[in-house]
Amino acid sequence: MRRVYIGFIVASLLFSILTSAETLVVNPSFEKGNNAPDGWTLDGTGAWTNGASDGVRAVAVSGNGEDMSVWKTGAIAFEPLTAYRLRFSARVLSGAGGCLVTGPAFCNRDITGTTGAWEHVSSIFVTADTIEPDKAYLKFGHWHWNGTAAFDRISLERVVPIYKKISDITLGEGESISGTAYKFLAPHDTESRNHSRPLTAYRGYFNTQRWVLGDGGYVTYRHRVGDRMQREAKVSATINWYKSGELIVEAGIDGISWREIARRAEKGEVAAAVPSDLLPAKDVWIRLRTQSTAKVGGTGDPGSLQVQIYTFSSVLDGVPLTAKGMTRFFGIRAMHPDLGITINDAGDMLPGGNNILTATIVNKGKSPITVTPCVTVTQRSVVSVTNAPAALPIGETVVRARYAIPGSGPAALTFALDGKPASILETEFYIPDLYSASYGETLTNTANGTVAVWWAQSGWRISEERPAPAARGAALVIRAAKNEADAAQIVIRPAKDLRGLTAVMCDLKGAKGVISPEHVDILAVRCVPVEIPTDTVGCAGNWPDPLMPITAPMNIAAGRNQPLWIRVRVPKTAAAGEYRGVLTLSAPGFSYNAPVIVTVYDFEFPDKVTCESAFGLGANRALTYHRLTNDAQKRIVYEKYLSNFSAHHISPYDPAALDPIKVTWKTAGGPRWEGGSFDTNEKHSGTSALVLRDEKNDANVSAKYSENIPIPDGGVKLRFRYKTDRPAHQFLVTFNHLDAGGKWMSGKNNDIKIEGSGEWRMFEQTISKFPAGAAAFKFNLMATLWSEKGTNTGTVWFDDISLTDVSTRDLLAPEASRCEMPTNHAAPEPVIDWSAWDAAMERAFSVHNFSSMRFPLQGLGGGTFFSRNEPSIAGFTEGTPQYAEAFKKYAGMVEQHLKEKGWLDKAYIYWFDEPDPKDYPFVMNGFNKIKENAPGLRRMLTEQVEDGLIGGPNLWCPVSSSYNHEAAEKQRAAGDHFWWYVCCSPKAPYATEFIDHPATDLRVWLWQTWQNKIEGVLVWESVYWTSDAAYPDRTKPQNPYLDPMAWVSGYDAKPGDKRPWGNGDGRFVYPPEAFFNSDGPVLDGPVDSIRWEMLRDGIEDYEYFVMLKRLIAEKGAKLSASERMRYEQLLVVPESISRSLTEFTTDPAPIEARRHELAKAIETLSR
Repeated sequence: MRRVYIGFIVASLLFSILTSAETLVVNPSFEKGNNAPDGWTLDGTGAWTNGASDGVRAVAVSGNGEDMSVWKTGAIAFEPLTAYRLRFSARVLSGAGGCLVTGPAFCNRDITGTTGAWEHVSSIFVTADTIEPDKAYLKFGHWHWNGTAAFDRISLERVVPIYKKISDITLGEGESISGTAYKFLAPHDTESRNHSRPLTAYRGYFNTQRWVLGDGGYVTYRHRVGDRMQREAKVSATINWYKSGELIVEAGIDGISWREIARRAEKGEVAAAVPSDLLPAKDVWIRLRTQSTAKVGGTGDPGSLQVQIYTFSSVLDGVPLTAKGMTRFFGIRAMHPDLGITINDAGDMLPGGNNILTATIVNKGKSPITVTPCVTVTQRSVVSVTNAPAALPIGETVVRARYAIPGSGPAALTFALDGKPASILETEFYIPDLYSASYGETLTNTANGTVAVWWAQSGWRISEERPAPAARGAALVIRAAKNEADAAQIVIRPAKDLRGLTAVMCDLKGAKGVISPEHVDILAVRCVPVEIPTDTVGCAGNWPDPLMPITAPMNIAAGRNQPLWIRVRVPKTAAAGEYRGVLTLSAPGFSYNAPVIVTVYDFEFPDKVTCESAFGLGANRALTYHRLTNDAQKRIVYEKYLSNFSAHHISPYDPAALDPIKVTWKTAGGPRWEGGSFDTNEKHSGTSALVLRDEKNDANVSAKYSENIPIPDGGVKLRFRYKTDRPAHQFLVTFNHLDAGGKWMSGKNNDIKIEGSGEWRMFEQTISKFPAGAAAFKFNLMATLWSEKGTNTGTVWFDDISLTDVSTRDLLAPEASRCEMPTNHAAPEPVIDWSAWDAAMERAFSVHNFSSMRFPLQGLGGGTFFSRNEPSIAGFTEGTPQYAEAFKKYAGMVEQHLKEKGWLDKAYIYWFDEPDPKDYPFVMNGFNKIKENAPGLRRMLTEQVEDGLIGGPNLWCPVSSSYNHEAAEKQRAAGDHFWWYVCCSPKAPYATEFIDHPATDLRVWLWQTWQNKIEGVLVWESVYWTSDAAYPDRTKPQNPYLDPMAWVSGYDAKPGDKRPWGNGDGRFVYPPEAFFNSDGPVLDGPVDSIRWEMLRDGIEDYEYFVMLKRLIAEKGAKLSASERMRYEQLLVVPESISRSLTEFTTDPAPIEARRHELAKAIETLSR
């Protein structure tokens, strides 16, 4: 069992062995006191309780979801610019909502993802250059938590940061050198938090992963890289939250004189170059300073603005090198009075790394001392390495001590010198699974050791650096059923640069047949450069994820691993049994035939899987990365995406994105506006105005005049009143030109961009020039500027609209001016053209075997917790008889059509996303309308079971961390069903979708899906390759191979905003690399990823459970009681794979072993 926790990474290993740490906190375990714990005060609601983590007493805080409560210490004598390690225990007793708040008043750390068990937390922080007395305390509590949480076992100690030494250069966490390029990315998302080697001073408040600054706030960095001179220095800072004031960026070379180089007074990135006349310089100082009238308080005060990301880069003089920094924080457990110890370099601290700790020992006594250095590493086991005794003369002696790191995960390292008393220094740290070296087998006869060839299971992310395994193996092994795909990795690690490598698969031969090479995919595993870790489970570094088609011979650098993904797609017709072949690896001066064994189970995997799935596939977003020029090309490429989803048993939201249902509303009383609604509260004249509300970040909201308008000879005069929801909001008014046959003239639109002020204004313009061949036009209004992905948001009201013939002054579209709420018209009649959509869906279900589809039911409105739009149909809003009659008829037609096609059980209505309690009445209103008018439609909601929602959705889809099995069981008994989802949350300790997490996460998620009786999985997007906020230039979208971070878009994100969601969030396939290397259309399909493969494997594992359960039901009567019990036990997910949602394996071996047991049971019962 490998336990992975966010923040709770190693303290559980250390609490029992760090009892000698200095005591800086009074009554740290809350055991002393009468009516309240001595040394602590409560602000808000809480209690001094029993049920402690250690001893008898603990403290608790409670909240109602909108308040804040904390327990505080008295004043603590913090030292300026000093690093501390804070440890404590925390648990959630009940509830959900906001977060727990912990740490000193000047450096809060939000804690999320906690469970009902006591969990041990370890946090690093560094104090400011000036300690503010009113903030010199620790606090533990909650912010907007709806429930109760408890704390215990507080510990605070001073620690010393130890950095990575590379020759004459020292680099800390967040620093790196590539050639002569130096880069620093402040490691806010790592264990270091607000600490970094370049940080020299600050005044303000740090909250979890961002600086919170008010008037007079500053953060100062001194960038020095050994004695290298720096040139071409650049700096950037991202304001992730803004209220007031300005962020001023200043540069200098002495920390005294400053020169302003940039400023910003809104959210987004501010970037600037350091003036050339200040360079070259060894020291480059950067100060981020705020100018505002707002002071910063303590926890919960958002300040004037917040800075989440800070980067600095420069070009170095001197010899090129490649190096990555590291920081470890050592505390003193004991110290001989005559000795002083300075750790110069802690070594790589990685499995298989250059693990040598170097320390300078100062003998301050009057005679030599002999000591025996010992380094102990504590993980799941304890590994001690005792080095040779060292004689310490009076003065300084450098001691080097070797040690071993057994594996990945939480660890503690102790450096001890024996003696009376002993000297002991200790650190705790976390080794991401990326650096695990505990798996794999080296194959035999590997070219006399000049090129190591080894293999590993598919569920590992293999780092570039790890050594070849000591264990030996005979062949790469793959096992799969007929009609199933499975994969393993073969790894080439040359001792010298290897150029021109090719890999060719031969026939796989069995006793009863052959699997030809056309059924074997050979893909190159590529790494992406993670700069900002998603959470503390990951780290900055190169993480394997894309699985690249091999189009040319490969070059592999010396001492680097290059994994190849060997995927075998077993034909339906293959005979069961063992197949053997070789993978020939060749390069000039090197050749090796790697043995491959494929075992085919004696049963056929079904074409249609049981576990439902619903993954976003934004067709517009994906096709943007193909540079296509016509509809035929779009259909060719889109089909490749659908085929790829099908091969992974994953259903997209909308498999008919290029063939939507065409719904028009036939209205009585002449032409009308199609789209928008009427607002009786906000209007310029009359009783109402036409309003367009675009509150979602995935569609462009518009309204069009329903009739074509002929173009008069004298031109058109357009005149209307408008109001935007905020100053400077921009939107479009568009003339779509039509030829004499009524066909839209592509590329000939007249888009008029208008900017509002937030008040009613007049727009007037005469249009006298029209495209050649244009005979008429469609008149369209938009709520925002158009974007490819519909990410812009905003609201515009229109009133008093007129389109006039310039020559005759006649109104061209009299009905267009009618922005009044209709009162005496008949209900609009739905006219639905199903033809193209039906054909696309027929193919989706019969060819691609998709399990579900999201049906776009009109008239409900929709939204998220962030914003929503109200229901309307053809301008008729809810509450009018026309709306009620139209929705009833339309919903009934939809239900009847799906029933006739046999698709009613595949469709789901997903119209509102992640509601807050404030949205529950709105959501229930919508669900009640569906229940009343189309009861056969599945009503899906991305929310956990809540009392205010029961009776609304019948398909619940909570985020995995909010799933409550007891509540779900009650709803299952009432006939409801359950899916669940992951997105940018949860993060560790849960199974997640992120690149910088163990590869097994998503496969384990599917085992947990079976374990919790859940019937489907959902993820919001699969091709979220760029953000219009982080990459606002649409001609230069994000390259996900170079930037793996999913940056926020929508949710009020503005151009220039760079707020991280997580590495790989909503991104399971990659665009073809040719898009970035060519100018023309790219017709290649998507590129797979390790995570995409893990999802397929997990869905196939789920199906094994389904098949075995079905066979037990069919043949159980013929089994003995012991046989049936043995088979039924296989249907239980073992604790070695998943003990709980936060305790599960990161090693694929137990998954593969259990899968094999399931397969053998299916074979036996199928005979």
